[in-house]
Amino acid sequence: MEFLEKLGGTAAIADAFLATELSIAGVIVAAYGISAALRLHSEEIGGHAEHLLSTPTGRVRWGLSHTVIALLGVMWILLLLGLSMGVGNAMATGGADRVGDLVIAALVRAPAAWVLTGVTLVLFGWLPGWVQAAWAVFVVAFVVGEFGPLWQAPQWVMNVSPFVHSPRMPAVDSTTTGVLPLTVVALLLILAGFLGWRRRDLHA
Repeated sequence: MEFLEKLGGTAAIADAFLATELSIAGVIVAAYGISAALRLHSEEIGGHAEHLLSTPTGRVRWGLSHTVIALLGVMWILLLLGLSMGVGNAMATGGADRVGDLVIAALVRAPAAWVLTGVTLVLFGWLPGWVQAAWAVFVVAFVVGEFGPLWQAPQWVMNVSPFVHSPRMPAVDSTTTGVLPLTVVALLLILAGFLGWRRRDLHA
């Protein structure tokens, strides 16, 4: 009991466990964001994009439709996850006061996933032949983010991973300072991807 008290008590341990589970969930939804964004490439090489773009549907409108699905899909999955964890925690503890906190703790993982969606769109817009490299970026971000501290990697190396900057709520020592920078980076990457997509020819 004395050891647990020094660690912050059982509540702190439970919060650390929940934060770890949500971090893993953040990685999983980032994979969804990449997969959803890659639909653009699949439709392009499948010839569907050529038919759609021959109609009044413009490039930006078509691209935005898939991008919005990817971004909102990440939020929707995290919302359901946070809600389910909050309900499960309420059933285990007998109190529902943490449901809202766990929903927020899940949703703040979205910007890190959006960054990888943005990377996918940059590759799609500028280097369509290399768009599958988004999965390599995902693996590097995951490995560095999850195992960098265990390997005592330099901080500048770990900073490459957006997951490192994602808040680790509901852990007591977590902050939300990474949410805004990650969101800005994601938006800039998405914008850069669309600039490339508007300039280049269709890739067969």
